Amino acid sequence: EMESAEKRRRIAAALAKLSETQRRRLLMLADGLSVREIARRENKDFKSVYESIESAKKKFTRFY
Repeated sequence: EMESAEKRRRIAAALAKLSETQRRRLLMLADGLSVREIARRENKDFKSVYESIESAKKKFTRFY
């Protein structure tokens, strides 16, 4: 149980390092939405959403 609490704390800390947009998009991706669906929901270009998510993944892994 302590291990899972530590894991949750580390995830929250890593998510806090992301911009609000990156955090929102990464969480939508984690919830099962495709990049294309996220772009459609936000009325944004696929490429810009894809690049934002890739940047968020890299930043997240640096802090997690």
